[in-house]
Amino acid sequence: RLSLVGSEMCIRDSTWNEYSLERTELAGTLEWPLLSIVESSVYVEEDVKVSLSGGIDFSTNTIVEGRFEADLKSAALKQYLPEGLAFDSLTGRGQVLGPIESPIHKGELVFKNLSNTGILPVDGEILWYGESVDSFGFRVNVDGEGRSLGMEVGGSVNGKLIAVDLHGSVSYTHLTLPTNRE
Repeated sequence: RLSLVGSEMCIRDSTWNEYSLERTELAGTLEWPLLSIVESSVYVEEDVKVSLSGGIDFSTNTIVEGRFEADLKSAALKQYLPEGLAFDSLTGRGQVLGPIESPIHKGELVFKNLSNTGILPVDGEILWYGESVDSFGFRVNVDGEGRSLGMEVGGSVNGKLIAVDLHGSVSYTHLTLPTNRE
């Protein structure tokens, strides 16, 4: 193996499009044919952090132990959210590996205190898994003040035919329905 580059860098107080990037960090190596990203983190203002790590093997065109993480606060995304939608925190993490054309991927998205105008806040998680775009699955769990929702969706793509399996459950510890009594 030929070691060509090993590098670390940190950039502070920069901008990208309309975003203020508080800090950008990158550490990696290139030992042909493997490009390794030991850690890559971007801090957008103080409410957003996105990190990537893993590698690409150019001899086999495969992703090696790709990982990503993102931590977001509602304030950082307020201008992009529909009016009335808010959350305390949104955390995502996942893995990607295998051939670049058809990687295996899985991950989770966890939200805290998600609310919208007229809807009580909930906490929840969305888990996903897949192989390329040929097969996929999602599991959603939402909980909040005496109510919960669980749902699982899985499917596969075969040419233009998409098969989807759906099952789930909803439970309430108490349910109040409005009446129109006088």
